[in-house]
Amino acid sequence: MLVDGDLPLFIDPFAISQRIDRWSQECHRTLVAYFERVVHAIKDGELLVARELLLHLREPNETRLGLSRDKPQGAGIGRYQSEQLYNALKSSAAVKTGFLNFLEESELLIEGISFDKISDLTTNVIRGHLAEYTKQQCNLFGIPTYQVSIGSYYSFQAGDWLGDYFDLPVIEEKPVLLVPKMIARYTPSYVHPKYYNHFVLKYLQEEHLNAGSNLVRTLKNQNRVVYKKDLKAIFPCTKEFLYSFSKNHPEVMQQYREFLEKMEKKGKPCIVEPEDEPLIADALITMLSSINSGSDGASEYHNFMIGLVEFIFRSVNFYV
Repeated sequence: MLVDGDLPLFIDPFAISQRIDRWSQECHRTLVAYFERVVHAIKDGELLVARELLLHLREPNETRLGLSRDKPQGAGIGRYQSEQLYNALKSSAAVKTGFLNFLEESELLIEGISFDKISDLTTNVIRGHLAEYTKQQCNLFGIPTYQVSIGSYYSFQAGDWLGDYFDLPVIEEKPVLLVPKMIARYTPSYVHPKYYNHFVLKYLQEEHLNAGSNLVRTLKNQNRVVYKKDLKAIFPCTKEFLYSFSKNHPEVMQQYREFLEKMEKKGKPCIVEPEDEPLIADALITMLSSINSGSDGASEYHNFMIGLVEFIFRSVNFYV
């Protein structure tokens, strides 16, 4: 197990929502309850309630997921980051109008909220569920555990943040939370460049073709086309534009979700976009260099190489 740095993976709330096992459904219910409460508080002008709900978030180091370079730091949510998240949600028209339906849609529509912050927020909210899952896995495989505090987690039943002690493995005096691999992704499902390039621009191409706008070009073979580069010059990939577009064309965002649902059912989640590959590759290089040579690092090296090969061939299979 990697404990000196973070694995370049993120917990994906959409992936959780698509699984039908009881544990995943309980996590999804908790996430929906929490996010709806935050959104409704902001929409109804209960800003103190919303801030209090967000200020319970902290850096989720127990999962060892993310992109920290050295000791796990948590890319995401301390008090300062909680304030940033609060300000982003409070200022968002998508929140004020109640347009958002799911936490993961924040990545598409709200400036300042990226998938790494959504992963951190998700980890905080379902921390109690992750602790229960970890305890079950440790009992199953005979892994020693110790009763430790893991900080706050959101309780669907209580409708509030709770703190408790759980039986968890401890490495270097720090508790560890295990994460089911089916909800951890190199790149989470909701990523705004993917939505913009493959769904929004495609819709705009058809719209301009049908309208016969001045962006239509006639090729030598008489085929009529609208180039994406021309659309990008007029409709830049900003979250402000994506919100405006999605509000006027909600069916396009629904088509995006339906596409992602089909990918999940086909067992092809986590499509890594070309722009993400250098970041992931760089993190993998850093991880590889931190593994001890010789027999001391043999097991860690073997586990790392399995993940590396999966990353390489997943990317190759998609782009060829």
